[in-house]
Amino acid sequence: MEADANKVSAKRVSVPFYGDTSAGFSAAVLQLIGDSRSDIAIYTRDLDPQILNTSAVIEVLRTLALRPSNSVRGQIRILVQSTYRAIKDGHRIIELSRRLPDAFSFRCPVAEDLHYAGAFLLNDRFGYIERRFGDRFEFVGDLYGIAEQSRLKRYFDEVWERAVPASELRRLSL
Repeated sequence: MEADANKVSAKRVSVPFYGDTSAGFSAAVLQLIGDSRSDIAIYTRDLDPQILNTSAVIEVLRTLALRPSNSVRGQIRILVQSTYRAIKDGHRIIELSRRLPDAFSFRCPVAEDLHYAGAFLLNDRFGYIERRFGDRFEFVGDLYGIAEQSRLKRYFDEVWERAVPASELRRLSL
């Protein structure tokens, strides 16, 4: 009977949140990545330098990438519509991905998928954060939003399958 009580108390519940500031969005991103067991999926326009190029996010991604989970390290998949700005500005996530290449995968959506104006981040515990317009900080999310996270994950996986590897983000060695 006590084991059943522990199962009930450990059950996750929906924890919706929303906001419209970069600080709020950044805090939500850190919480979702930190709450992940091993996998993160990110759909972004240009690697969101104000959010994803911070020391705090780089550190939590590094920790996730190195975290053993059932003998498999974390996997971070990123769909990025344009890599130009990230490469030009020396985005730290690119350098981290070069040091931990087994943990990071980057792809660019094909032309038919570039119409998507939003951005989102998904973790493997049914958490999500979404911006309907990727160039604004208005966001909604949930730490345990099964239905919406599942919908976004299906979309991410469909676009991922059609996308092409972002080979320009790999280290060139001569």
